[in-house]
Amino acid sequence: MPPQKIIIVGGGPAGTVAAIAAARNGARTLLIESRGCLGGQMTSGLLTILSSFDDMDRRDDRLVEQRLNHSDEKSFVASCVNLPTARRINRGIAEEIVRRLEAARGAIDIGTGCLLVNPETAKRVLEEMVLESGAQIRYFTSLVDATRKGSKITGIVVASKDGAKTLAADQFIDATGDGDLAAFAGVPFEKGRPEDGQMQGVTLVFRLGGVKFFGRSYAHSYEKETQRCNKIFERAWKEKRVSGHYRVGCINAIPGMPGVVSINCQHCWWIDGTKEEDLTKMMITARKEIHEIVQLYRQHLKGFEDCFLLDTAAMPGVRDTRRIKGKYTMTEQDVLQARKFNDSIGKGAWALDVHIPSKVKVKPGEIFMKPGTAYDIPYRCLVPVGVDNLLVAGRCISATHKALGALRLMSHCMVMGQAAGTAAALCVKKACPTRKLDVGLLQKTLKKDGAVV
Repeated sequence: MPPQKIIIVGGGPAGTVAAIAAARNGARTLLIESRGCLGGQMTSGLLTILSSFDDMDRRDDRLVEQRLNHSDEKSFVASCVNLPTARRINRGIAEEIVRRLEAARGAIDIGTGCLLVNPETAKRVLEEMVLESGAQIRYFTSLVDATRKGSKITGIVVASKDGAKTLAADQFIDATGDGDLAAFAGVPFEKGRPEDGQMQGVTLVFRLGGVKFFGRSYAHSYEKETQRCNKIFERAWKEKRVSGHYRVGCINAIPGMPGVVSINCQHCWWIDGTKEEDLTKMMITARKEIHEIVQLYRQHLKGFEDCFLLDTAAMPGVRDTRRIKGKYTMTEQDVLQARKFNDSIGKGAWALDVHIPSKVKVKPGEIFMKPGTAYDIPYRCLVPVGVDNLLVAGRCISATHKALGALRLMSHCMVMGQAAGTAAALCVKKACPTRKLDVGLLQKTLKKDGAVV
């Protein structure tokens, strides 16, 4: 393999878009991924709804969903007319991916910022786009260490069926989600809430077949039915007939898969997603709980009388682990006040959606953005302190625990990925450290490539 100019670790939404951006901007780029496909939570994680591509009032999602026809995919799409729209703030490569998915009949974008995605189509489309850009992919390759001299990473140690090897590059991007590369390189980081270090709940998403529903959100579409079943589920937990306090949760259909839905409702609390023992315990517990949930759905939830478990995700839905120390730490005040930054590389408009562990009596996801507003994401949040040739993209960026509740969404990770990939390519061209990159040049390049900054 010829020497690389940029190596990106992690092929989730952030890393995939970073690879496309870096290669399109002229850098020889290698993307390494520990699994056998790209997409991360969108594919291996079975999280098949993308939010949020616009600055719509998210509380209107409920009203939108109740106007749609949920009998089947054709009827659903036909009913997606005259819906409220808002300013689309996530464009560039992310929007290009959406259009490619739509063309392949693997996504439904009804124009309100939340999109349904087919995970198998996404695997193929993302792979094609990375290869078309000129970047290389190495699957089944895991990061195990990094070497550093002074303020520069000199190489990363990876392991595969071929054994362990060291790979060198001029620039590196950590898109692992957990900040693995940054941690191996000695970048300081924080984990969890300031008061006790606890992190957001971890979810194992699963798919059911044989379901009579097609839509973005079952709970929004059938509010009374959802409330009725939540009471039944709570009673089953209090009577110790099930092992968890379950709720109907987030249920969305999958384009091109009649009768199949993706379900994000199960939570494991007090889990550290950087610890193998915790993740093992979580996966075992989650599979047990999912079988209980399916039984409850089949017995009580309208449209699920004949449902059956298709599969559980190959990877856990970890929301929150390491947050690196960057040149700037984004706060919840920055989010809620929709602050603007001179070094903005993209925008977001999602709520402070923090899945608090169950021992703390705070309901998650109830602090919304003011409709029609969006916060800037500063370039400095992607630049770790102390290392000159590393950028981070995705949920390991420099942010407070609460701010990460808004920033961790896949659409935002794509925004960060395009910025990181573009910045790394510019740093290669200019032979400059990431902290000294001309942000004006970065913003100009991002705009040229269709991004909103």
